[in-house]
Amino acid sequence: MLLQLEDIVKSHRQPNGETLRVLSNVNMSLERGESQALLGESGSGKSTLLHLIAGLDHADTGHIFFNQKRYSDLSDQQKNLIRRQELSLIFQQYHLIASLDVADNIRIQANLCNKIDEDYFTHLTKRLNLTKHLNHYPHQLSGGQQQRVAIARALLHRPKLILADEPTGNLDETTSKLVMDTFFELIQENNTALLMVTHSPAMAGYCDTQWQLHNGHLVRS
Repeated sequence: MLLQLEDIVKSHRQPNGETLRVLSNVNMSLERGESQALLGESGSGKSTLLHLIAGLDHADTGHIFFNQKRYSDLSDQQKNLIRRQELSLIFQQYHLIASLDVADNIRIQANLCNKIDEDYFTHLTKRLNLTKHLNHYPHQLSGGQQQRVAIARALLHRPKLILADEPTGNLDETTSKLVMDTFFELIQENNTALLMVTHSPAMAGYCDTQWQLHNGHLVRS
């Protein structure tokens, strides 16, 4: 089992001092190479769940295991290392670095991991139709091109798990489909697991399993 969540509870303190429970006894698991979609209304806790899995936040109670390591047994430094080497995050806003060209944006996480594979870099940029944009800067790219750069960056170091938060939320339907078709082909090539937050049933349909987060509870769609 690559990822396992056991009885995860998470609450947030509100400005008025009250506590709002966002996640209630959430249980789920994810195998290597499996893709799962997480649907739910805005504010339902989808992004909170991704942050917990990424080790960016802590659950109130319950346990998260990644690659047989329990997060509560790890130091912040150990979790940072997992996040750098074994995970990738893709965001709706892309988070490209404006001062770096496309090639350096793609390489940045792989460089941090010392996992640069130039043959795979060439493969990714060809598959994602980025070859002619490698010397361009983010502001010179369309939204769809920026998202393909973010996908290439997420894949280059061959992570075990990708966490994607509304990865096509800023794209039109046609562009979203083109990007997702290629994205899913690439993760299948590497047997990479995916957990994707989305509002779109069409995007969720790419995944092996769909979950619905409602009133803090996770249920299969």
